[in-house]
Amino acid sequence: MSDGARSLLDSNLKGHLGTVSDLLDVPAELQAATLAALGVNIDAVVMTDIGSVGQAVAHLLDGEHQRALVANGAVEAAKRTEALPKGTGIRGFLVDLLEPRKHQGLVRCLLSDAVLVSDFEAGLALAESGWEGCIVTVSGERLDGRAVFYAGGSGPSSDPLSRKREIKTLSEAVTNLTAEHTALATVLQTHRDGQTNARQGLETARTIAQNIAIQLAEQQKEFEQLDRERALLTQATARFDEERAEIETELTRNVELEKSAKDRLRQAEDSRGDRQRLMRKGEELVNQA
Repeated sequence: MSDGARSLLDSNLKGHLGTVSDLLDVPAELQAATLAALGVNIDAVVMTDIGSVGQAVAHLLDGEHQRALVANGAVEAAKRTEALPKGTGIRGFLVDLLEPRKHQGLVRCLLSDAVLVSDFEAGLALAESGWEGCIVTVSGERLDGRAVFYAGGSGPSSDPLSRKREIKTLSEAVTNLTAEHTALATVLQTHRDGQTNARQGLETARTIAQNIAIQLAEQQKEFEQLDRERALLTQATARFDEERAEIETELTRNVELEKSAKDRLRQAEDSRGDRQRLMRKGEELVNQA
């Protein structure tokens, strides 16, 4: 890009849309051919209309600015008058294959009647057949009729379209990495939240376990107290049983003593009756005498 074009893009002028390369979305397989067809026009600064074009030219003429190509983004392309030539290796008009979506009039003016062919031999055959328009090959050679030929190998690509594609690729990579980073950050945050919830759950479980342990200790104390009371009750019951047994034994002994006393009393009464009867007989005998 020339210093003049850069000065336009860096200026405060209204209406500049970037360069021609910024407006194009070229498939990789048509990139070399498009570069060959556009030539230096690839770096032309596109303005919105003829008025802004005039302002851009005035800016370039004012001071020590370098020259630059300026394109009118509002231009309308003239209808094509030539039909697509016939021949081996002819792919079609390049602009039709590109199918530009933005500023179609400008793109069609710049590419005009450029025909895309498969290789240099096909382009040379087309030029020799009388075609005087621009011919470009898939690999990037250019033939302007039978007058000018642009051919040869190319080194590492650093053209605007390649840079744009590389920037787009890098941008997509950055977007993907950002999305992956966001996804990983979300997963990490989810794991962190899970860990926080797990810690809170663990703390809650520990608190519950401590409360249960306290309750168990209290219940254990109550059980031990109940055991002691049960032991005392068992001892009291045993003493009661012993005392009852002694009382029953004493009652049994008293019953036997009472029975023995009754027997002796009965015997004594029997003996007293016998003595009374003897006394009465003795009295009778005395009376008889």
